[in-house]
Amino acid sequence: LADGAEGVPGASHALAGAALQRRLREAAARHGGAAQSIETLPEARTGDGMVGVRAKLQVGARGLRDLLAELETGRMPLQVQALTLANAAVRGGQPLLEVQVELRGLRGMAAP
Repeated sequence: LADGAEGVPGASHALAGAALQRRLREAAARHGGAAQSIETLPEARTGDGMVGVRAKLQVGARGLRDLLAELETGRMPLQVQALTLANAAVRGGQPLLEVQVELRGLRGMAAP
């Protein structure tokens, strides 16, 4: 990991997946989005020492840009493995995107 970076905390793959789901849900909300569904990817798919999620979100274009920037940087950087965008609804006069994304990150140690 880069200087100062940490892995996703969790003593097991399931706990790390739950932490990653929570991080994504909270980050989406901070950027004006809403998570419609999030699932942890099987360990066999993400690889040893990694954790990943597949999510469906609704968010504006600027919110998506800021969300991805937050997730790819910071103390627990994640990699975008797949990203699909489609037009969704309009909320408050602003068009929303339907976003399907797969994210992957290194698993860290259990939180103290």
